[in-house]
Amino acid sequence: MKSHLVRGVGERRLGFTLVELLVVIAIIGVLVALLLPAVQFAREAARRSQCQNNLKQVGIAAHLHHDTMRRLPQGYMGALDSDPNRHFANYLSTPVAQWHGLFPYLLPYMEQEHLRTGMTDLEFDVEKLDTKQWWGTSLTWDKALWNIPTLICPSTNAYANNTGVTAALYPYRNSPTSGTFQLVYFLPQGSPNLLGRTNYLGSSGRLGDLVGFELYQGVFTRRSQNNFGGISDGTSNCFFFGETTGGKQSQYGTVKFGHSWMGTGVMATAWGIDPVSAGTNGEGKLTSKYFWYKYGSEHPGIVQFTMTDGAVKSVSENMNFTAYIRLSGIRDNRVAQLEN
Repeated sequence: MKSHLVRGVGERRLGFTLVELLVVIAIIGVLVALLLPAVQFAREAARRSQCQNNLKQVGIAAHLHHDTMRRLPQGYMGALDSDPNRHFANYLSTPVAQWHGLFPYLLPYMEQEHLRTGMTDLEFDVEKLDTKQWWGTSLTWDKALWNIPTLICPSTNAYANNTGVTAALYPYRNSPTSGTFQLVYFLPQGSPNLLGRTNYLGSSGRLGDLVGFELYQGVFTRRSQNNFGGISDGTSNCFFFGETTGGKQSQYGTVKFGHSWMGTGVMATAWGIDPVSAGTNGEGKLTSKYFWYKYGSEHPGIVQFTMTDGAVKSVSENMNFTAYIRLSGIRDNRVAQLEN
C-alpha cells in the first residue's frame, strides 16, 4: 500500500517552489518599475496639454477684447500718464490708484461676465483714478474670491502658498538710475488667502514702460492701451501670456506666493528664465519656477507661453537671455524667433 505521505511518480505537483515565487515577484517588480514612469509621464503630458489649452483660452479672451474695444486691456492700474512721478509711484502714493491687474477686463470674454458686472464699487476706466485700491472695496473684493479654473495650471497647487497672496505686481523705479520689480502681498492668514489665483500673467516686457527700459516694453504695461497694429515686431514673435508658479521657499520647499487674478496682471522678463546657481543650501542649479519674479512652470524643462498671435509655444528653460528679452518686447526692432 502506498503511503499518503509519498507522492507517486505520475501525480501532479501543487503550488510553486520558493525559487519560482521569487522569480515571479522579481518580474512583477520590474514591470511596475517600468510602468510607473510611463503613467507619470502620461499624466504630466495630459496636465501640460490642459495648461496649454488654458493659455489658449486666455489668449482668445484678449483677442476678443481687442475685437470689441479696438485695443488690448491695460497691464495694471498704477499712476496716470499725466503724473510726473508715474515711474516712482507705488501703491501707497497719493493720489491713490486702483492697482488691479488685467484679468477683470477679460472676464466677460471668459464666460465670467457675472463677476465683472458685480464689481460696481471700483473705477475701471483706464484714464481715471479712484479714491481707493481694489482691496479696499467690498463688492469687488467679494468677486475676487472666485476660483476660475481656466487660470490655474493643473501641474501646480496655486493655493499652497506659504508666504502670502499678491495684490499687485509691477515695475517700479526707486531712483532715477535703477529699475526694480515691486510685489504687494497679503499675509496668508484669513480671508486674503481665499482670493482666486492665477498661474498665467501678461508680459510687461523687460521692465514695462519704465523710463530707460522702454526699448523692450511689452504688450501689457501701466495703463497701457496697445493694439495689434502697434506690435511692429510681429505678433508671432512676441510674448502675450506666460506661466508662473509664485516661486518657492527653496528647492524642497512649498510655494512662496499665490498670485491673485484680481490684483496681479503682469510679469517682467528682466531676470531671464534660465537656471541660476544657488549653492548656499547645496541646491545647485535652480530653475525659474523657484523665483516669484520670473516666469516659470512645473512642466519639466519648459515654460509655456501664449504668443500675441494666439499660438501657444513651449520655451526651453535654457533659452538664451538676449533672445528671451527680445521676444518680450513688441517694438524694439530686434526680432527673435521662437523655434517650433
